[in-house]
Amino acid sequence: MLFNILPLEVRDEHFFLTWQVLTFRSACRRRDEADIARNFMFNGRIRKIYVTAEQQQALAGDELGIVYLAGGYHLLENDALEAVRQLSADHVVDLTTGGEGEEDHPVPDDLVW
Repeated sequence: MLFNILPLEVRDEHFFLTWQVLTFRSACRRRDEADIARNFMFNGRIRKIYVTAEQQQALAGDELGIVYLAGGYHLLENDALEAVRQLSADHVVDLTTGGEGEEDHPVPDDLVW
């Protein structure tokens, strides 16, 4: 396995970080009745998470955020989200930015749909 050839200190750091990030899974706000698809950009690709109407409003109002933990996307409240950001900012989805290079390619005024 490729992971086994990494130096021991890198493996230990990876396991420690993974363990700390996984502790936040208990704070995740998933619900079985979530049926609204919420699309977002993460690592240059469009991703999807299902949310309830209340969660969708909380995401729009910056009361909740999205993180990538343990192979899935999860909703977290801001205090837990900031704690994850302190551990590894790469796990936190940035919902505030538009598409990359959007300003470089403006929509022409004469475009007809």
